[in-house]
Amino acid sequence: MLIDFTPADYPRLIRWIDNAELNLLWGGPTYLFPLTAAQLADHLANPQFVPYLFEHQGDIVGFVELYQVEPHHSRLCRVFIDPAYRGRGLARTMLQAAIRQAVERFEAQAVSLSLSVFIPKIIRVAGRRRRSESPGAYSSK
Repeated sequence: MLIDFTPADYPRLIRWIDNAELNLLWGGPTYLFPLTAAQLADHLANPQFVPYLFEHQGDIVGFVELYQVEPHHSRLCRVFIDPAYRGRGLARTMLQAAIRQAVERFEAQAVSLSLSVFIPKIIRVAGRRRRSESPGAYSSK
């Protein structure tokens, strides 16, 4: 289940993003390492970015961000599953929940996936197909 990500949750995300390489893979050029509450607050002040935590069986196990590209188009960004919970299919479940949220809350007719680097596994997990060679060109259609 997706739950709203609030400033009270910043320390959890900061603990998860614990090295420079992971910071770059997860956040791209948006965030400098070490990740800070100030960076998160600055980025998330933009109402086009809507962050969520993912709860599974009472535990917070992941993070995903929806970016409202334009009306009826949401982009999944900054996908992360706590390493202690990887290998259980939770990324797929979280991404499916995020896609449902985009459709239900934002009336998305298209949902794309943004990646800082090409990571084939996350594409398979999302269950989507490549639209083009441009960044973020993965579609829910």
